[in-house]
Amino acid sequence: MATPGLPDEVQQHLNTKIREHLRERMRRLRAALPRAAVAERSARIVTQLTSHPAVQSAQGIALFWPMHQRSEVDLIALDTHARAANKRVYYPFLRGNITGFAEVADPAELTRQGQAFAEPALRTPAAARGEIDVIIVPALVLAADGNRLGYGRGYYDETLPDHLPPAIAIGVAFDFQLVPEVPTREGDVPLHFIVSDEQSFAAGSKESGPPRASLRDRR
Repeated sequence: MATPGLPDEVQQHLNTKIREHLRERMRRLRAALPRAAVAERSARIVTQLTSHPAVQSAQGIALFWPMHQRSEVDLIALDTHARAANKRVYYPFLRGNITGFAEVADPAELTRQGQAFAEPALRTPAAARGEIDVIIVPALVLAADGNRLGYGRGYYDETLPDHLPPAIAIGVAFDFQLVPEVPTREGDVPLHFIVSDEQSFAAGSKESGPPRASLRDRR
């Protein structure tokens, strides 16, 4: 997302402001969702994911435990589905400055260890490249080309290169969080597929992925 003729430092400052604005806007929109709407939309996303060929063929899948206080997509039902299909299930961790995913035998093992999200136990070994086939990635903002905005800490941008390839990354968000484009910066890692409660497509296969109705209309 570049403006022709602008000096690089001005463009970078503008992109930072745009990213901050998008994050704040999506935080407010998502926070406005009633809990029942979060549950309903999340269930539709899980349905989309369980029928996704990459998820169906995966032997190891990385999920994230929802931060309900932030109205995140809830994939707990996908955890249950994956275990019933004898898939290995992994969750993200942050140990000091080290990021990664670790296999979790029982989601009851997940606890908060100083972060906003629930993590595997400290003793759990990190997954190596090749163990995980599909990584499901949360987002505040998702663009049709596979770029995303998270909370700004860069966790997934730092961790995904350790597993991609052979793993593929699928971004999930509610449909109103899809936008045509987001400004990128060095180190951003684009995703392979986009899944929302209304649509599922390969990144880059659409020119845009905007909501087809307002949030108020579709609650």
